[in-house]
Amino acid sequence: MFQTMILPLWGLVDQIYYQFNRLQLIDIEDQNVFRVRLSTYRGAPLVLDSGDVIRSGDLLLKIHLYNYQLMKQMCHLESDIRRALYVYEAVEHSLPGLARYLSEHPRSNEIKAVLGVTVLNRGIKRLGFQSFELDNSLYRAWKKAYMIPMYCLCHGQWSLPSLQKLEPKFVVMGRTQLLQRFLNNLETNSTK
Repeated sequence: MFQTMILPLWGLVDQIYYQFNRLQLIDIEDQNVFRVRLSTYRGAPLVLDSGDVIRSGDLLLKIHLYNYQLMKQMCHLESDIRRALYVYEAVEHSLPGLARYLSEHPRSNEIKAVLGVTVLNRGIKRLGFQSFELDNSLYRAWKKAYMIPMYCLCHGQWSLPSLQKLEPKFVVMGRTQLLQRFLNNLETNSTK
């Protein structure tokens, strides 16, 4: 109930956030949950399982979940498990579109990886992502300050012990892995 009352206000704030961060939608008609922008990585090196290393100055595609859209679609779900599963499936459904967007981007060959920051980092390995701690304590505190309330609104989870376990982390997937795993999958499905 509370979620549906706050949804219109969230939609307004979301539009401001969208404009200020220069985000681009991937594919709204396909209900893709990613919004993206080019970004230059600033931080300690991140060594991926593939052997690729993300270094300060590397060009990335920064991914943001379209939380407002997700919230609208799952506000009727009562169970935390159903909400978590819904988000997981929405991300899984959206990854081929993200791979297509990256492959068609004018600077595709320069982009080393896709990277996001999220407290929703359980189960991401199955999707092909790796997670890394946020080394900068100020940046981590800033992300936590707005991600935890957003998580509470989306998932209806207000238990202090549960919330204390939530830590924002980088989630990263290398360009090659994203394209091999999801673009090839998309092309195979479209030729059937």
